[in-house]
Amino acid sequence: MIHQITMIEGTVTTPKGFTANGEVCGIKEGNTTKRDLAVIYSEVPCIAAGIYTRNKVKGAPIHVTKKHLENGVAQAVICNSGTAHTCNAHGDDRP
Repeated sequence: MIHQITMIEGTVTTPKGFTANGEVCGIKEGNTTKRDLAVIYSEVPCIAAGIYTRNKVKGAPIHVTKKHLENGVAQAVICNSGTAHTCNAHGDDRP
């Protein structure tokens, strides 16, 4: 199923029903002032998609995100800054 995308002026919270926030969590080493974790939330589940790297080596978050978006629906997005977890042996619950 192909959906038409309409561009609108504003921010991530401009569409009705969306809220967002960012916090300083210290994810990035030495960071005590810049927001390094963000959450975007929709009041209802909505159509979602992801764009991923074509690199042969992919971090565990790529595999987890792809699995979570298989049905094309999401209600929240969590974004971090400062850590990719690429090649982390224990980055997800796969054997």
